[in-house]
Amino acid sequence: MNKKEIFLKDIYSIPSLIKDFFADEEYASHRFSLENVQKQVELKEKSYSKEQREILYKIWGRQILGNTHKEQLRNIEALHEENTFTIVTGHQLNLFTGPAFFVYKILQTIKTTDFLNQNIQGKKFVPIFWMATEDHDFEEINHFKTQNHIYSIDGKSGGAVGRIKVEKNNFIEEFEKEFKYNDFGKELIDWMKEAYAEGNTLAEATKTLVNKLFADRGLLMIDGDDR
Repeated sequence: MNKKEIFLKDIYSIPSLIKDFFADEEYASHRFSLENVQKQVELKEKSYSKEQREILYKIWGRQILGNTHKEQLRNIEALHEENTFTIVTGHQLNLFTGPAFFVYKILQTIKTTDFLNQNIQGKKFVPIFWMATEDHDFEEINHFKTQNHIYSIDGKSGGAVGRIKVEKNNFIEEFEKEFKYNDFGKELIDWMKEAYAEGNTLAEATKTLVNKLFADRGLLMIDGDDR
């Protein structure tokens, strides 16, 4: 059988950004490794002040929910310590999390944090989810798809999406018809009803859902539209 070698750089359909990353271009040189993480830790130790930590701590004190998990409280308190560092991911406030990689990104952040806590001595790492509540693109986040249906909500576009309130949650009734007999269907429906109760903001809804999924892993969420 004849074989032909094809170089990654010659494949037209692969974006230049991906090619540059694998080619170790300068801006992609800080790949994930314990050595590079340690270098970033040393940089942050020099550039991040005690005053900045205190501001961040106070912001979380304002933003946390009343039913905060003990693992989250432990991580919030750890932010006071100079040997604590954050591993951050973020996403828009997609309806019911939207695409699957919303969840995958958070899972990867938690797993990365666990790995670093096990392998870098004397340092504490905390997983963070940045909620893009200040984003203005409502049409991009107001729906999600299942195998058989597209669900969406109405709202006034133009401002920060995190402030938009749920006025009608009729989509939940349709979702219930599709999933009430599925594995975990009832649990998902209950979560949806709690998160998207009429009057809740999209920021509150997303925070409720992410808490349901990851509070026991100590994940902290921050509202980017904090005022």
